[in-house]
Amino acid sequence: MSGTAATDEAGRWVPAVHADQLEAVWRLARREFGDEFPNTTIWYGLTSGKWRAMVPGPGGWRMLESPEPDDLRMQIRGAVGFWPVYGSQHRR
Repeated sequence: MSGTAATDEAGRWVPAVHADQLEAVWRLARREFGDEFPNTTIWYGLTSGKWRAMVPGPGGWRMLESPEPDDLRMQIRGAVGFWPVYGSQHRR
C-alpha cells in the first residue's frame, strides 16, 4: 500500500492514503481482533507495517506494538491482566 508523500497545511509530512486503503485496514483489524478487547483501540499502521494497540490500565494508557497480530494479542492480554506479558516465541 504505497502512496506519494504529501504535506498538510502546517507543512508536516503526511502519507497519501486513500479512503479505500483505510477501509481495508479497518476491515483487517475487525477481522483479526473483532470485539475481543472492547476497551482497546487496535490498528494496523500503513506506513510502519506494524500492529498497534492503546490499552487502558492502572496509571494510564499504554501503547503496544508488534509486527504480528498474535504477538500483539498476547501483549494486550498481559497488559490488561489476563496473564503476564510474554514476547512471542515464534519469530519469523
